[in-house]
Amino acid sequence: MAVGDALKGLPLIGAGIDDVTRRTFETAGEPFQYVGGELESLLILIARLLAILVVAVFLVPWLLRYVPWRASRLATIRAAHRAIRRAPVDVSTATLQRELATRAINRLSYPELLEHTPDPFGDFASGRFDRLVKAELASVGLR
Repeated sequence: MAVGDALKGLPLIGAGIDDVTRRTFETAGEPFQYVGGELESLLILIARLLAILVVAVFLVPWLLRYVPWRASRLATIRAAHRAIRRAPVDVSTATLQRELATRAINRLSYPELLEHTPDPFGDFASGRFDRLVKAELASVGLR
């Protein structure tokens, strides 16, 4: 535009030269604009693909470990809920507590038992099953 303005004052060629100059530079610049736009689109596509690749590299291994573990955990919780919370009506609460305490004593590790009661075997022998029952319920996810 500045070239057209400079030539505008010349006699004979000045009239309309600014318009011709502007169109000439626009026409000369169109291929560069096209290539620049296509290059920009290509770079955006490459950036998106790299982002997806990076997310996949970090997310897929985690999901491959987490999803099966979570499915197993949910199956355990559902089975425990069905067996414990929906116990048959002819089983008394005291009997159910004794069985859960027995399961806790036989199945849980000593550190797990000691998290819930300072004397797990003494509690079991004296019939104080409440803390052992809580330990067993906590071990299967039913707090």
